[in-house]
Amino acid sequence: MIKFRPYTAPFSKLLGVALFFFVLLSNSFSQETCDELICNGDLQISLNVACMLELTPDQLLEAPLPGDYQIQLFNEHDDFLRDSFLLAEDAGTTVKYQISCGGNSCWGQIIVESNIVPQFSSPCEPTEDGSIPEDCVLLCGLDLGLPAELVSPGEVEAAFGNCGPDLVGELRVDRVVEGDICSDEGEIVTLTYSGKVLLHGQIQTVEILTQRYTTTKLDLNSEIFNFPNDVILDCDYLDEIITPDGEDEIDFVLGEPASIFAATGSGSLSYPTITGSGSADLSDFDNLPSSYFNIVPFFDTTLIVVDTILRDTMVMQTINGQELWVLQTIVDKVFEEQITEGFDTIVLTNPVFPIVDRLCNVLAGYSDIEFDACGQGKKIIRTWNLIDWCNTDVGITGRQTIEIIDITPPEIVQLINGEYVPVTMLSDVTTSIEPWACSAIFTLPDLKVLDNCDESPVVEFSSDEGIVNGGVIEDLWLDQGPIEIVGTATDDCGNATSVSFNLIVVDEIPPVPVCETALQVSLTGNVDGFGVAKIYASDLDEGSHDSGCGKVTITAVRLEDWRDPVRDCQGNILGFAPTTCAPLTADVDLGEPVFKDDCELTGENIGHISQRGDYVKFCCEDFGEVVQVILFVEDESGNINQCIVNIEVVDQTAPTLVCEDVQISCIDGDMLAPPAMLGATC
Repeated sequence: MIKFRPYTAPFSKLLGVALFFFVLLSNSFSQETCDELICNGDLQISLNVACMLELTPDQLLEAPLPGDYQIQLFNEHDDFLRDSFLLAEDAGTTVKYQISCGGNSCWGQIIVESNIVPQFSSPCEPTEDGSIPEDCVLLCGLDLGLPAELVSPGEVEAAFGNCGPDLVGELRVDRVVEGDICSDEGEIVTLTYSGKVLLHGQIQTVEILTQRYTTTKLDLNSEIFNFPNDVILDCDYLDEIITPDGEDEIDFVLGEPASIFAATGSGSLSYPTITGSGSADLSDFDNLPSSYFNIVPFFDTTLIVVDTILRDTMVMQTINGQELWVLQTIVDKVFEEQITEGFDTIVLTNPVFPIVDRLCNVLAGYSDIEFDACGQGKKIIRTWNLIDWCNTDVGITGRQTIEIIDITPPEIVQLINGEYVPVTMLSDVTTSIEPWACSAIFTLPDLKVLDNCDESPVVEFSSDEGIVNGGVIEDLWLDQGPIEIVGTATDDCGNATSVSFNLIVVDEIPPVPVCETALQVSLTGNVDGFGVAKIYASDLDEGSHDSGCGKVTITAVRLEDWRDPVRDCQGNILGFAPTTCAPLTADVDLGEPVFKDDCELTGENIGHISQRGDYVKFCCEDFGEVVQVILFVEDESGNINQCIVNIEVVDQTAPTLVCEDVQISCIDGDMLAPPAMLGATC
């Protein structure tokens, strides 16, 4: 007998076989269940509140069976978009889809809509028992004090048109007030937001949100009230008030609260105020309601050049080894402020509310005591009174001081191109000393002064040198250098502006020459037998002087040597050509022409010019002539004056005797020689 032993496979091998048959059966089942796919026709599908939606086979197929489905989306041009998900960007468009399973697929299209009306959550929504949450109990009149959690109309409008329908027209806000502010419960305010939207092709009116809050009366005994601060206003502040475009100009009264508010834009300087406490979390800046923001203008100032002013000034320079005052022109730029306007947004942490006439249950009023002030202004002592409308026995009082004076300094101006331009520096000027007194007197200029309130500002001049006496400054001396003179214009309220300039004291008075009118000069001989003569300039002077203001220097030159000009190659006069015998001369470089109009000093073309000196000379050729000599008188400041001296040149030299060889006889001891036997020559 043959016996067979049954085969026992390992467990792992049995598990593998089981998985093989399971996969085989699954594929067979899947192919069997996905044989027929029938897509729905044109679908209308709305996005959800999250602004996206994942598509399922149940939405796209008629009676789908279980299976492994794949969904792909395409635009109207058959461009692939993504798998499975509809997004916000698809709203309002038609999206094509392809759903596939087991090698089969079908196509369809979806009209994507966004018909979900936005839902809002507010702590101030009506409660079942009608109670008002603590966060929704507000002080009356402080609209900016609404809690940050309260949904504003702006936030509601911004939520539409994203994943929901668009608002048709504006959001409607119905405000219903119940109760009385003077009662213990205060006023109960119900806000209802509603609007028209486009749903499924039809315009429908939907109620969006309802909120309720209560306002309680203001307590005058609390610390939230403030009286206006003291203020100082310029005397012409009413003229500076700008009326907005499209509004009628208001004729304000000097010092009234409305005019202060229009000029300063500050409620705390104009009216009593109440400070609200902002309950918003300022760290969540992006989510703050618009009521917590204040858009304020800011101005940036830049300087631009609009003109130039030419101003003369004296500068000490060394010319030919001599220090001289030289007039130079300085170009001063005239700047003008160019103002650019921008806007900035600030967060109101504790907004301030002015009480113009009445705020909720608080009434405001005032009384004034006025005094005259400088600059045609006023000083006002204003007493403010706040009274509780609900209980007139309750009130508080505060005092405000208002000064309307001239706080703008005057302007010293010059007329430039038909317009007055403010200046702080004037051109330098010169003045000459007076003869014999040897000091200068300068007449001070008339300044053009403009002021916003004072028609006749006082102008005073001052200087560290000299003495200001009325409209002149006296006792200015030659050696004091540039003297700064300051002119100050002061208005009725003591505001001052200064302008300055430099005064240069010079000596423009030439010295006084006193000369001999006529002289004779005799030639003298020398070993060569030529006649010469020299006469000193000091001998021609008869007491020349500088009017008692310093020493003078005397020089002389013959007129013939001071007549014919010597020019360089450009035609500039360098001096005068010497023409007489033995003149004093100096060498000069006449230069060589270069190109068309230039002249180059090469040192090769040397000329000679006459020089003034301490003396002049005469020769035999001048015998019997009347020679004219120029006598120069120069003071310490370089001023020169001159006079002419006529000099007759004569020959009073004894002749030289030349004797011949003769025989001389003696008679009674005397030696005799006839005149004919003697000869004389010159």
